[in-house]
Amino acid sequence: MKSPYVEPSAVTRLLILTLLTSLPASAQESSTWVEGYFQLFVERVPDRPTIVALVEEDGRVLLPLRPILRLTGIPLHRTSSGIVLEWPPESWRTVLDPVERTFEIDGESLTLGETEWVEQDGETYLVSDAMGRLLNASITVDMVQLTVTIRDGPVFPSARSAADEARRRREQARSTRFDPTRFDGVPYPARTGGFAAGWSVALSELNGLGRGTVRPMVGAGVLGGGAELGVTGFFQENRPSEVTDVHVRYQRVLPTNRWVRQVEAGTILSRGLVARPLVGASITNEPFTIPRFFDETLVTPAVPAGWEYEVYQGQHLVGVSTPESPSEIRAPLNYGSTPVRVRMVGPAGQEVIQDLVYLVPHTRVPVEEWRYSVGGGACDGFGCDAYGFAEVGHGLTRRITLYAGADYLSEAESSSFRPWARLGFSPTTNASLSLQSQGTAFLRGDVQYYRGRSGTFRATYTWAEPGADPVGSPGWTGQASASMPTRLLGGRWLYGRIFLRGLDRSDLDAWQGAVSTNLGLTNVEVGAESGLQIGSLFTARVFQTLLSQLPWSLRDAAFGGGFGAGSGGIELFEASATVRTRENANIDLRFRARKGLQSSLSLGVTLRTGLGLFRGRGAAGSGAGLFLGADGGVAYGPDAGALPLAYQSVGRSGVTGSVFYDLDGDGLRGADEPPAQDATVVVGGWRAATDTAGHFLTWELTPYEGTSVSLDTLTVDPEWVSAESEILLRPSPNLFTSVSVALHRTRELIGSVVTDGNAPQPVAGAGIEIVATDSGVVVLTERTFSDGVFYVQRLRPGRYTVRLLDSTAAALGLASSPTIDFEIPIEAGRPIEITPMVLPVGN
Repeated sequence: MKSPYVEPSAVTRLLILTLLTSLPASAQESSTWVEGYFQLFVERVPDRPTIVALVEEDGRVLLPLRPILRLTGIPLHRTSSGIVLEWPPESWRTVLDPVERTFEIDGESLTLGETEWVEQDGETYLVSDAMGRLLNASITVDMVQLTVTIRDGPVFPSARSAADEARRRREQARSTRFDPTRFDGVPYPARTGGFAAGWSVALSELNGLGRGTVRPMVGAGVLGGGAELGVTGFFQENRPSEVTDVHVRYQRVLPTNRWVRQVEAGTILSRGLVARPLVGASITNEPFTIPRFFDETLVTPAVPAGWEYEVYQGQHLVGVSTPESPSEIRAPLNYGSTPVRVRMVGPAGQEVIQDLVYLVPHTRVPVEEWRYSVGGGACDGFGCDAYGFAEVGHGLTRRITLYAGADYLSEAESSSFRPWARLGFSPTTNASLSLQSQGTAFLRGDVQYYRGRSGTFRATYTWAEPGADPVGSPGWTGQASASMPTRLLGGRWLYGRIFLRGLDRSDLDAWQGAVSTNLGLTNVEVGAESGLQIGSLFTARVFQTLLSQLPWSLRDAAFGGGFGAGSGGIELFEASATVRTRENANIDLRFRARKGLQSSLSLGVTLRTGLGLFRGRGAAGSGAGLFLGADGGVAYGPDAGALPLAYQSVGRSGVTGSVFYDLDGDGLRGADEPPAQDATVVVGGWRAATDTAGHFLTWELTPYEGTSVSLDTLTVDPEWVSAESEILLRPSPNLFTSVSVALHRTRELIGSVVTDGNAPQPVAGAGIEIVATDSGVVVLTERTFSDGVFYVQRLRPGRYTVRLLDSTAAALGLASSPTIDFEIPIEAGRPIEITPMVLPVGN
């Protein structure tokens, strides 16, 4: 078994050296070298082994090659030409010729003398200066302490491997919160209570005619669903006021049910090729919101033998494959674009990065899953009497999704039954094609291609038969947009777009195109168009954003200007300015002059307050008039009270609760347990601070979807942590969900790792991990100090097990690690000290 090194004292070192130098010289012909034991230190490498070096009477030391390469992790192999090292960085090749006593690095050859390069007992010894040249590092030999120290060189492979291992543990621990199954099993109770209300008012005066609208809306949580009621009132001068829109709807979402996810009745929108307003009902198993995760993909890059690789989704590590532990790595794919980065690392530290992109449109169905929607009702002002629809979709493969459906349309004098189909296909991982068709009446195609850093491309084509049911504007339209890392006028990226339109399949009656680039905070755009305005026009625009050194408490400002030229010269001039203040106010000024038309000047102001969002705009010249608008909302819950909001709040969700110091550890707040004031609670990415009573509340969450509640531990006393690292829940629409965050006092833990035997010795640098007994989750990892002691802070109350890291156990030749069970009590007290962990490696 491998024994850990026990550091001798300086006196012992000198005695050993004196004894060794008095021994007869080894059998090498006329050699004056003797063997001496030294402790080897390599910068950023935790191991401290003992090596055998050759020592001359004058104190010069020759160092062994293989033990140093083994500790630094530099790979070597033997060829007919000698010893080949994969070192130094960049060239990754050094050739040593033992016969000629030469080594070649980066095309330079160095020859050593007989006393500088010694071959003895199958080992190669080099004088310390030559070894430093070989490693591209500084080597210091201390004859008093009997140490060899290697520092000031590149990061050696073993140091990189140790750092990578620690980094991977941290990143994998952080990445667990991105687990696609994280919210599986989180229940959704059928809550009732609370309400939310919203309002909006718009007043305008144009050409001397005043008009306005008022729209109040109220929503409540009923049996786990959302009930909504809203009306729109319209008034105009010289006309009687009227109610133009009544909205009544109940929607119930069952987020954990596979076959029925949404049921709604009342004023709804149909599904299928086109969304129609209906008064009716529908049922579907489509998710309420687009899920984050779509599926998994197996990442198998072409990796050279002996290399390892890491797979990242975005910036989150999802898997590691090493030569010692090869594994298939499955990366979770998101809807939209998922960047996957493969980092391949060679045995000497060589690094190759490969970027992949996976594109999954939101219409794609996971493989082998089914989706359906069915519903109908009376048409709500859409030019028909009744409408019904049914659709079913299936994920044939991960790259192919097929939808098929039909609708029934009843009009005053006729009715029709019309089938349709939708197809989604990914020819490659970063490309997507989709096609929707309803016979010859409607056709839509879409192409997406995403290369990440290499650019993107998207194109759509739509055809709606003139005179047919208005599922779209009659005729055809085509649009395309692209971006690529091509420099233009000094910019790094080029963005382009084009729009085409025709009234029948063979005509082109209008088009528009533009290209732009960013020069820092300056955007430059040039374009041309025809058929969209009077005559053809060439345009050029510049937009400049300012972010710093702004007066009058301005947050940022943007200025723009442009002109348009046609057959008659300059025909259009535009200018604009927008500023934002630190008090949440936006002010924008616009001027537009067109040849042959009256110029216009408008000023707009938007102000966001705790009571609502207020907007106003006045215009002079062409389109002269005045507009005033405001909207806002309020959310109410018995545990939260009323919360005024600056936006419409109906249909959203909130979380409220309290943070308190749980002195008795029962999870319930007692009368004598104080609140945690000014603590920050993170709710689904939103941050809320507690008041003097320890209460917090937040709104604007998506209902039904899983969310987490956690405490920012930096905002409370370091001796206290939340009893649960996070609370998982599913909020309900139009009401607050209540939670309590209990804080438990932590304790410190002190332990040690020693060898067995008659004289136990401390084991320095041993990696240990603390495991929660109930869940089996690794809470944290630590390493022992030079005296074998480890110290852990902020352990919350509970039962735990401490054990060696697998890598440490393997390095010590242990098949399994000893374990020590202990408990952290609720009560305050001194640090918990456990018995030493005794390793059977000392005999």
